[in-house]
Amino acid sequence: MNLRPTGLSPVGSTSLAEESDFALGELEVSPSGIEIRAGAKREMLQPRVMQVLVALARADGTVVSRDELIRQCWGGRIVGDDSINRCIVKIRQLAELGGTKAFDIETVPRVGYRLRRADGAGAHAAPAMALGAPGAHTGVSEYKTRKWVGLIAGATAICAAVVLGLWSLSPKPAGQWEVTGSELLIATSLIERHPAISPDGKTIAYSAGTDIENRKIFLHNISGGDPLRLTNDSYDDASPSWSPDGGQIAYVAYRPGETCRLMITPVPAGLSREAGRCRSNERSAVAWSPSGKRLFFLDRPNAKSVDRIMQFDLTSGRTSEVTQPPAGTLGDGEPLLSRDGRWLAFARTSDTLTWQWIVLDLKTRSTRALVGKTSGFSAGWSPDSKTLFVSSDAGTDHSVWAYPLDGGSPSRILSSPEQTGRMSAGPNGLLAVELHTVNVGLARTSATENGVATNLESEKGFAGTPDIAPDGALVAAIYRPGDVGIWVLPKNGALRKLIALPDVEGTGEPRWSPDGSRIAFETVSGTKAIRVITSSGADVATISFRGRDIGAPAWTADGHAIVFPGHDQKGWRLWRVELAHPEKLQATPYSGWLNVRFRGNELYGVRYDAPGVWRIDGVPRRITPKPSSEWRIEWTIAGNDIVYVDDPFGKRRQLMAQPIAGGPARVMAQVPNYTAANGLAIDPTDGTVVYAVTLNSDSDIELLHLTHR
Repeated sequence: MNLRPTGLSPVGSTSLAEESDFALGELEVSPSGIEIRAGAKREMLQPRVMQVLVALARADGTVVSRDELIRQCWGGRIVGDDSINRCIVKIRQLAELGGTKAFDIETVPRVGYRLRRADGAGAHAAPAMALGAPGAHTGVSEYKTRKWVGLIAGATAICAAVVLGLWSLSPKPAGQWEVTGSELLIATSLIERHPAISPDGKTIAYSAGTDIENRKIFLHNISGGDPLRLTNDSYDDASPSWSPDGGQIAYVAYRPGETCRLMITPVPAGLSREAGRCRSNERSAVAWSPSGKRLFFLDRPNAKSVDRIMQFDLTSGRTSEVTQPPAGTLGDGEPLLSRDGRWLAFARTSDTLTWQWIVLDLKTRSTRALVGKTSGFSAGWSPDSKTLFVSSDAGTDHSVWAYPLDGGSPSRILSSPEQTGRMSAGPNGLLAVELHTVNVGLARTSATENGVATNLESEKGFAGTPDIAPDGALVAAIYRPGDVGIWVLPKNGALRKLIALPDVEGTGEPRWSPDGSRIAFETVSGTKAIRVITSSGADVATISFRGRDIGAPAWTADGHAIVFPGHDQKGWRLWRVELAHPEKLQATPYSGWLNVRFRGNELYGVRYDAPGVWRIDGVPRRITPKPSSEWRIEWTIAGNDIVYVDDPFGKRRQLMAQPIAGGPARVMAQVPNYTAANGLAIDPTDGTVVYAVTLNSDSDIELLHLTHR
């Protein structure tokens, strides 16, 4: 069927249920089914994305302005450019679903967008195969009959905040989970995280606040209505967990400089009480046992040990260890109890900073690794307690996979450029999921305690750790929608892309050579390697590493060699390579180091098993108390000082300068909105600080409706 003029909804109110099916080359588009088919493949779209595609397709090759898209697809509501940009990116990804490019979306600067078919025809010229006709794919009409819960009402937030913009729904074998609908249930200007569905499936508890230092616990009725604020104390409240009878909620209260508190509050109102305290941790996560007698939480037995799962007996007040992380790992976290109370899942961090999801049978006390090496630190149980859903991050591809407890093959249940976070299952196939959007740029501030930061890079996307050459030129890996690469910003010039990189390539810290003529950076997708290019982007060398992981390169003082951390069968070791012979890697005697830098001929670094920056050559000596191995790149060298981030999550984020020769550390600079897990650089021409800055960040909660087929 075609897009017929008589079948179109009035401009300004695109109703997908009323739109006719149409074809774009070999692609069959079903607006009412919210899906696109190409042969045996099919992709389900988030409703907003389909609305944009319909608006562009029915324009028959003419330009559709951004204002017109907002009018047709957002009902005229005020939305940011990022909302439209992300929808366009998703639509462009669909063009090659059938293997060849069926259409292209042309950007008309300062105006809008135009859909150009590969065959040059308009949408009216190529009708889709009539559903049910000989040779047609009968699955389309069957799928069209499915209804989504809250299809349009749940899409009041911007498209950038909706992770279900592109669902991967390839044909699945029987006995697997599928997403049949969704609604953006909780989406405000606040940061909403830690969803927890009540035992009766009627309410979601969650944390919300303007930042992650000032949150409170809220309740939201799944059927609608305004949220109810449950806590009102002077702490940062997070990680709500329902009691088995749904009458109380346990949560974690945080205050800087104090060990965390395990709190319990009645529902729907009443005074909170402190049930217990953490021994060492300031922050934690909590899960209520099915018996109602214990709280599982994250803590350390002492300040020198790594995180593990503990249990607090609500009757006796005693705390005991549940897990014992083996040597060579960095601890356990994120305790998750299945709905039937039989299984405790938790994430175990390896020394390569990846995670295994371990499942503990609380009945037999046996454990097994359900999920091997993964980049996903978020998970949630299925409603029937037989599957663990785990997030996965590969470049800009963020997905959720279902891992059956019975050892069956994992399957992808959804895929999106947006990050998913913590999950909570409820009855009747409900799954609440955190959705995260973040825009990270680059900022410069003076090396003074009261300096004011100025943004250098503020385009939509994500900027990584910067480095600065002797002449003040800046380099960083920058991810923009559909435009990824190594970018350079001359001291008195404009930002430009030096080289392009694959969208999913994992690229770390680019580092200038001592004379500023070359740039080295690590790539971790596929074959691990150090790439070296000139300041104009020409390839110099590729240093392949046959190991599990690789760290950022450090140039020797003469610029003739590179030293980098590499993880092989013997663990983390430092490797050296002469650029004249990039094929000849030499293992050094230094082991256990994750991130290193040279100061002349002196070598400094961060270990995987102990916090702080150390002098490595000679007898290792710790210089600073921070960073931890988890935040291994949050430091640099400036003259005679080691500069590090004091608290990457604090309200007053600042850099400390520790003299290498000894003496007290001093506050060097304020770095407002510093982005954790990113590094920084000091400009040698003027002493200013350049760092990755969070321009905007949001977390919302999506409610998925699942079925097990």
